[in-house]
Amino acid sequence: MIRRSWTCFLLTLSVATTSPAALVSVSNPFDQFGKVPNGTCANPQASVCGAAAMINSFEFLRRTNMALLGNTSIIPDWNNDKMITMSDLETSRDRLGIDGWKSPGGEDRKGYYKRDGTVRSDWEAKVDWLNDFAPGKIIFDGQIDANRKDLGITEKDVSKWKNGGVLENKQPEWAFLFNQIKGKEDVEIAFRGGNTFHAVTVTGLDFDDKNGNKMFDAGEDRFLRYLDPNDVKGEKKAQLSMGGGGQLQFKYGVDTVDILYAFSESPVPEPSTILSGTLGLIVTAGLARKNRKYGGNSRNQQC
Repeated sequence: MIRRSWTCFLLTLSVATTSPAALVSVSNPFDQFGKVPNGTCANPQASVCGAAAMINSFEFLRRTNMALLGNTSIIPDWNNDKMITMSDLETSRDRLGIDGWKSPGGEDRKGYYKRDGTVRSDWEAKVDWLNDFAPGKIIFDGQIDANRKDLGITEKDVSKWKNGGVLENKQPEWAFLFNQIKGKEDVEIAFRGGNTFHAVTVTGLDFDDKNGNKMFDAGEDRFLRYLDPNDVKGEKKAQLSMGGGGQLQFKYGVDTVDILYAFSESPVPEPSTILSGTLGLIVTAGLARKNRKYGGNSRNQQC
């Protein structure tokens, strides 16, 4: 009787684990991000959600790359208490968004609200901040459709923006978002629709791998996970869809919103580069051990 029950259990387990449909996920650990909330600037119709989303990303970089960034001031210790606290995160948010700061060379930097008034300011303020406080330590990347009329961007050649040579002038794509998070890199997105114009930090992406090939295919459901400065207590999740113009969309509250930009930053070297290099060394070492064991070429041993 015992033997029969055990056989049944093994059969059930085999059936459960070979089902082709599964959720494929990539993510960065939510608990490592900063949790600075949104704030209100002098304009009651505006907020500093973009700055909050960025600072929460920078805190993730600081926490997860201490060997590289521990001696930088990617989040400055504004109150000089020898530790990074919520007070430092909030001050960083306000300076990045509104008040501005001084570069190490004494140059006055404007917060993004006091720049050109478009999302170009989001990008260039972030570039200035990271180049000032973590010089030579950060790689930038991003996608933005600068030709969208509702963005009001005057300089549509993004290569002329500060560090704009790394930007792609196109609607943010699923593959870009997925590969950035898969590579353990930070991504902030801004989106607009209805009465919503907001920015959040991307924490993960999922898709329902219905055909079991571990690749996203048309017709499979896709999901965005994110840290919202308007409610930092828990990770949020939304299903992504495609708009009529091919842009990524999702529901935020009652509004259907278009993703306007996806800006990323990662440490030098990028985590994905470290991972691929480490895997390469492991494979090389494994082949070397195999050659030593058999005293010949590993290709010959496979025959």
